[in-house]
Amino acid sequence: METIEIGLKLVDGRALVMDNGYIVFNRVGIPCANLARFQHIDHDGRYKLRNAEAKVLTRGITMLVRVGPIEIAAHFLSHGVLIAIRYAVVRR
Repeated sequence: METIEIGLKLVDGRALVMDNGYIVFNRVGIPCANLARFQHIDHDGRYKLRNAEAKVLTRGITMLVRVGPIEIAAHFLSHGVLIAIRYAVVRR
């Protein structure tokens, strides 16, 4: 068993009380019945990809979730820049 500490979680430049880390279990067997719910694993321990389309779909949704807030921020930033330019032109 191995534990790794990543450090405190930062939000808005402040360290929160939550501490991040993870644990690695070496030489631990998980029954195939518990893993069969998500993916297919042979009794020999070999992994078989169950659904390649689902993997592509999951990757696309992950990118959408990550890029979405950036697009929204860019939209509001462009509105702010437009207002600032209009204000600067009128002030002259």
